[in-house]
Amino acid sequence: LMQDRPFAEWLPEDFARIDAAVVAFARRLRRLLLRRRERAPTGFVDLRASLRAARGTAGEIIRLATKRRQRREPRIAVMVDVSRSMERHVPLFLRVARVFDERCDARVFLFHTRLACVGAMWHRSGRRMQEKIAAMSMGFGGGTRIASTVDEALSGPLRRLMGRHDVLLLCSDGFDADPPQRLAEVLVQAKGRGIEIVWLHPTREVPASQAVRTAVDAVRAFIPVHDLESLARLPTKI
Repeated sequence: LMQDRPFAEWLPEDFARIDAAVVAFARRLRRLLLRRRERAPTGFVDLRASLRAARGTAGEIIRLATKRRQRREPRIAVMVDVSRSMERHVPLFLRVARVFDERCDARVFLFHTRLACVGAMWHRSGRRMQEKIAAMSMGFGGGTRIASTVDEALSGPLRRLMGRHDVLLLCSDGFDADPPQRLAEVLVQAKGRGIEIVWLHPTREVPASQAVRTAVDAVRAFIPVHDLESLARLPTKI
């Protein structure tokens, strides 16, 4: 597999195959999100307007006034774990994140024990900037605080941006230095806001860490990304 070779040994055709698979992945995910948003209720009762209208009917509400919800594109955020245990997988997941940034206007973050928003860096230059981002991610090293950094993202830069029918893509092997129950607490809060958590993992099986086992019910889907075939597969229901 190409990801079994060092990043420096990847060939142009390797990048082309990865990008094509991720583009298809992003396109299918966006279609699923749009369909779900189209099925959502388009309006809600406007109580104030209904009461104002009732003044002309002796206070009796004859017809409920409604407001139409404003349609918007589904939003996607991508968080890439760049801790030491993910070192050999980071280049592949950075390619995934870049395609989602370009195709879906996704917000992209790197994390280990702290959080870094890097989306804007993609646009400053080409291959040189990608190498700089890869070098920065490798420089993070150390352990991972998944719960803390996800909470930081959702309560900070994503607090007003993400809500119902939006998706957070977590790219991680699931090893978390935070207390195991903390991850479940954070992801349950996100689920309560209507945010869907989709977990991309570099292993064939779902990560077996205690933190992930505790939080499994708050995750919409676990998707293995260990080869091109697995990357191209997207569940029909998320």
